[in-house]
Amino acid sequence: MTHARARVPGESEIFQVCYECDTVWVDRKPDANPPFLILEQYLARSGLDGLWSNIELLEKKP
Repeated sequence: MTHARARVPGESEIFQVCYECDTVWVDRKPDANPPFLILEQYLARSGLDGLWSNIELLEKKP
């Protein structure tokens, strides 16, 4: 699973997002177990569309 540390520009919360499935984990390591959100659901909390262009990638991990 390829993932990256990311954040919404202008916000301080850092999350992990999966490149293959657009899944977001906050404050935990990426795996296939809940709790997780789909990127679109996560960005909707900030009033944004679920587009990769709406996040800032900080570090890509294999």
